Amino acid sequence: MQNTARQIYLGMLVLLLLPMIGCGGCSQEKQIVLVISGTETSEQRKAIQENTSAWLDGSQSYFTLGYESGGVYTLKISPVEDVQAAAEKIDFGTVTKIEDRTIYVEYHPPADAEE
Repeated sequence: MQNTARQIYLGMLVLLLLPMIGCGGCSQEKQIVLVISGTETSEQRKAIQENTSAWLDGSQSYFTLGYESGGVYTLKISPVEDVQAAAEKIDFGTVTKIEDRTIYVEYHPPADAEE
């Protein structure tokens, strides 16, 4: 529990400091947010973050931030130009809704992970 609170605190701190330190390509216009329900382990969340890092649009400067709260994993990724194209690459769950630059996903473990 203490570790989760620390991760949330650090995530919020990064969000507050990011505009001050700058990050080429990390503008709100190129950021997408994944709201993923149903993840249960840090290993699942780490695999999702590694999977989505391939979506970055060719910039050497990128930003990803993930945090879990109440069974929902939120992952912010930048730069990503095309939200719809990113949604079509999701293979770790079912896209339930897309609102502006936010993609909502119901997580499903890979078939080989289910026993």
